[in-house]
Amino acid sequence: MTPARIARHMMDSLARNDLSVFESHCHPGAQFFRAGSDEPLDREQMRRSVAAYHDAFTDYAVTVHEIIADGDKVAVYFTSSATNVSSWRGMPATGGRVRYDELMLLDFEGDHIVRARLLHDSVAFSQQLGMTLVPSAAASPAV
Repeated sequence: MTPARIARHMMDSLARNDLSVFESHCHPGAQFFRAGSDEPLDREQMRRSVAAYHDAFTDYAVTVHEIIADGDKVAVYFTSSATNVSSWRGMPATGGRVRYDELMLLDFEGDHIVRARLLHDSVAFSQQLGMTLVPSAAASPAV
């Protein structure tokens, strides 16, 4: 199976809250980088993070807009949506639906993901959960 087909198959299975494709196609030493964090998650940490998301957000759906592959590198641009049914990272459930864009860049060795970089529209996600974004003092312009 090509890296692009593996990526598509993984996206379809994640939408069903089925982590089996993720587990079978992620190298044991895979690293997962999320926007805003310099420290990668390992495979088990990422699996737990995905499972926790699915516990807090039901009716998860994915619309894949584009998959671009170049050899052992794959980019997946997609939109995620879900309903917030329980607390998420300390914030109580809203019962509301979120919808946000994501980009995932995958590096493969054979049929295994060895590195993933994940970007999502965290502003849209946070605002749809009712969070207010407040600039830090360090980000405020000097007067």
